[in-house]
Amino acid sequence: MKVRFNCLIMNKQRIIESFMLLAVMIAIDSKAQATYIVDGIKYYTNFESQTAYVTCKFPIPAYKGDIIIASTVAGLPVVGIDEQAFADCDEVTSVLLPETIQYIGNIAFKGCKGLKSINFPSSLKTICTDAFKECSNLTSLEFPCTLSNIESSAFWDCKSLRKISFYTDLLMAENTFFGCDNLDSVTVYLGNKTTIDQSYYGLRTARHITLPEGLTSISSFVMSNMCFNSISLPFTLVDLGHGVFNTCENLDSIIIPDNVKTISKYMFGDCKKLVSVTIPDAIDSIGDYAFSRCVALSSIKLPDSLKYIGSYAFQNCKALNELHLPQKISSIEDYAFDGCSSLTSLTIPEGVTTISENAFALSTGLVSISLPKTLTVLESQAFSNEYKNEDKLKEIFCYAPIPPMPSKEFDVNMGIQTDPFLFRSYEATVYVPEGCKDIYENNRVWGRFAKIEELNTSGIQHKEIDEDSIVGIYTLRGERVQSSNHKGLFIIKMKDGSTKKMLKN
Repeated sequence: MKVRFNCLIMNKQRIIESFMLLAVMIAIDSKAQATYIVDGIKYYTNFESQTAYVTCKFPIPAYKGDIIIASTVAGLPVVGIDEQAFADCDEVTSVLLPETIQYIGNIAFKGCKGLKSINFPSSLKTICTDAFKECSNLTSLEFPCTLSNIESSAFWDCKSLRKISFYTDLLMAENTFFGCDNLDSVTVYLGNKTTIDQSYYGLRTARHITLPEGLTSISSFVMSNMCFNSISLPFTLVDLGHGVFNTCENLDSIIIPDNVKTISKYMFGDCKKLVSVTIPDAIDSIGDYAFSRCVALSSIKLPDSLKYIGSYAFQNCKALNELHLPQKISSIEDYAFDGCSSLTSLTIPEGVTTISENAFALSTGLVSISLPKTLTVLESQAFSNEYKNEDKLKEIFCYAPIPPMPSKEFDVNMGIQTDPFLFRSYEATVYVPEGCKDIYENNRVWGRFAKIEELNTSGIQHKEIDEDSIVGIYTLRGERVQSSNHKGLFIIKMKDGSTKKMLKN
């Protein structure tokens, strides 16, 4: 019996010790973590991390009206809005956040359909997934320079949102603003980064974007496939990557800053509403497909500094009806102006030595072509017509003493001899330098034309003519020329009623 009694005493002592340990643990936990209600808002404190944050309160929805978040609770800074803290509180109308908030958690304000305004303090670093999803009454957002990350779907379907501003340092998921269909204006401020190197596809519905002075480059394709109709680029911009504005189908006008030297590949490809482009004088090259399928572009002023136009650069610019090529260009690349069916007259400047394959193929509206004396290579199908299409070409002025020819005699792919004028009717009159008629008539390409004439220089006016005294400029067939920049032999009608013959080189 004595032994059994001692065992019972020992067991009882162990039970007491266990309860004392549990009490200590509870005390420690209660000291480390606690909840508080301040002005109706529930906060959770963590004394180990010395922080507090807003948490959800039951029953949901528990909050409504104008919400003011405290900056401190129990002496601790309030650093965050916890997951689902205000989710589906559709009677919340405004939120004022203190300058201590660093993050806004997942689904924190999701479905707050009555929320019209919220400030984002300069302490904020992260807005988490779905944080403001379906907040359909928010109209404007101004993000601080400290905000570094907005996660997926954070502002999904905020249909009343019209204005956003943020800094270049901000990273955002591509679907951040999905469904924000009424977004009018996006303003980007300069942060620590002077380059935009992330996709702005999350802002694709914005109608106008303003980029900051101090920005120096935009990386390839980061603004492609967006819906804006205008964008303001800063004068400090130096580099625009490939395809930056590719398939921006609503873009109608743009001014390229003076410091940009190159229009890169694909830059404005498929910008179907683009009608106005201001190109600076410093541009020296236009890359492949740069303006391909800009079907509304009717004219473009190319600077004298331009040396290179890439393949397919203006392919299928069907409205392009006026083209003045600068003097520094030495070649016209493959398909560069293929399908420019509204061009009626074309002057290739002196200095051009090569016109590549299909360079002006399917430019079915051409009536007059002027080729320089420097031209030596005229590749296959350079001026080909559409099969069985009416040939409108009436005249070709070729100033080269030796007929320009393809570099290869046989087209392996088509199984025929190379022909720069494939599917043309050869009914156009070809004007060639004096003394060169025979060599053109005996040439396998040029000899197909039914009529070859030497340029008759008799009676040509060699003195400069005052443009103010000119009433009109006409081709030898009597058709009025709309621009004075074309080369060839023309009839000039003067104000005094006289006419003069003029050869423009």
